[in-house]
Amino acid sequence: MADLLIGAWGKRAGELLQRSHAGTYRFGELTMLERPNVRTSRWTCWLFGEPVGRGHLRALPTGQQLLETFAARLQQQGLAACESLGGRFALLTLDADTDACVLTRDQLGEHPLVLAPFGGGYLFAEHERMLLRALPHSPEPDRLATLDWIERGTLPGTSTLYAGITRVLYGRRVILSRDGARQERWWQPSFEGTMGDTPEEVAARVREAVLSSVARASAGARRPAVKLSGGLDSACVAAGLHSCDLPNRGALALSGVFPAEPEADERDLIEATACHTHLQLHTIEHDTARSILAPALEHIELWKLPPMTPSLFMWRPLMELASDLEVDRILDGEGGDELFGVASFLIADMLARGRLPRAWRLAGCLPEWGRTRGARLRALRIYGVAPLVPARIKLRRQQHDGASSVGAIVPRMHALELARARIEDERERPPGPRWWKSQLEMLIDNRDRMSLGAHYRRCGVDESPPRRHPFIYDQDLIELLLRVPPSANFDPARDRAVLRDGMRGLIPETVRTRHAKSHFTSILLNAMRRETAGLIEPLRSPHAPVRSYVDAAALDFRISALDSASAMLHTMALWRVGIANRWLIALSNTEEHAT
Repeated sequence: MADLLIGAWGKRAGELLQRSHAGTYRFGELTMLERPNVRTSRWTCWLFGEPVGRGHLRALPTGQQLLETFAARLQQQGLAACESLGGRFALLTLDADTDACVLTRDQLGEHPLVLAPFGGGYLFAEHERMLLRALPHSPEPDRLATLDWIERGTLPGTSTLYAGITRVLYGRRVILSRDGARQERWWQPSFEGTMGDTPEEVAARVREAVLSSVARASAGARRPAVKLSGGLDSACVAAGLHSCDLPNRGALALSGVFPAEPEADERDLIEATACHTHLQLHTIEHDTARSILAPALEHIELWKLPPMTPSLFMWRPLMELASDLEVDRILDGEGGDELFGVASFLIADMLARGRLPRAWRLAGCLPEWGRTRGARLRALRIYGVAPLVPARIKLRRQQHDGASSVGAIVPRMHALELARARIEDERERPPGPRWWKSQLEMLIDNRDRMSLGAHYRRCGVDESPPRRHPFIYDQDLIELLLRVPPSANFDPARDRAVLRDGMRGLIPETVRTRHAKSHFTSILLNAMRRETAGLIEPLRSPHAPVRSYVDAAALDFRISALDSASAMLHTMALWRVGIANRWLIALSNTEEHAT
């Protein structure tokens, strides 16, 4: 497939790209750094990423055969042929019949795609830094997007952290023309009912879907490995890797252990899973002196963006170990909590249908909530009544909360803008029951708001070997999970009940039946306290760039929380505001240097 996704639409934008990158190719209004890899009598196309075949193309190997078959489909069906592709991809097409230029992003948003207007045309690329290199002036930070990122780690709508640079959302395409850029949806899930199987059959189908997703994620790897913790989700990946492992492929398990942090150390569970799944285990001990700030600042310097997670400092040594062991692909179980979790908004659906006794029973069956009257009333309020509140009342409440909340770091005016954007997102969801739309939001929408696909692509460039995520970016698995009966995971004693039932015998019982979670918050907090001078102290300055964005009193409250008894509750909030400040400092330094 094509490698470097960057191009321009329009004469002036094309000239700008030619000045910043040598060796471009012109195709009418389009300028590209690579030649097309799909051509028919009507279509000239560039296919980027790691697409796989779906439907009738599923059995085709990736590579030239897939390209040629897709080209034939494209000639016959036009852009509807995109439905025969899956996996991580971005597609650029030129239509000779209409002169239309269309940018298409994959169904789940695994491959990032951003664009910026220039000179009556557009520059587009995989990452913001590519556009920043080409543009004559670096855009200002987008205020609303920066505030949303600081507060929640997400981005509103199509925004990026740079004003004027927008994201193509998952399952969307952008049509470029002299009239501008228009983004439209080409794919979205639809509610197709639920499985009519028995609980045992549902668990079996989920088990097979999980094992198949791991097989797809590891296909073609010579020596795959699982990033193994002591939790349920990565144990399921280990089981899948074992079940599909070919003789002599040498699949491994790689784990970080934390002997100095007992509440985070899962060595016994890790060893049990590796033994049960017959994977050779390699561990690396966490170095408590390792800097949490250094890799984050390297990320800002390289990508011109703050890192999405503070945990780079914990996992880079593991990636180095993988490289030393000649691992060529790492799989992990990230996202399993949401993917296999309970459909809580079924309570709201029951209330809306007047089935009050059923709603009350469900409120007593939420995992780990307890069955007391107080717990049920709270569950009814959060998952039953709140989802039924009309949008106008939600906005009115947001206005009140923004005016009265001492800890809200987003200024009131912008908080209301963000609330409106979230309500608009809710209105765009496809029709279906509330529980299904809520699952769709957790499984796909929220990950796109976090720009998770872009984060993993940046990791793919920075790290060797590449990582794969068999759960959160497997379309077959997600579509099946959206059909699991919503009541199946309501179990007061167990979370992810269907997955646990399905994996019986494939993972150790000590892991399958364990519901306590290890917490890494103390590791992050201690690392931040060691680097107060570089992360927290700059926030105290009245000239800290982030102070021009956030509520000053709320910022001071978060700073003071670092040494308070409630510090654990504010760890991620402190991290995001501190690293956003360092990103803003880096931008201002870049501008001064350019001047």
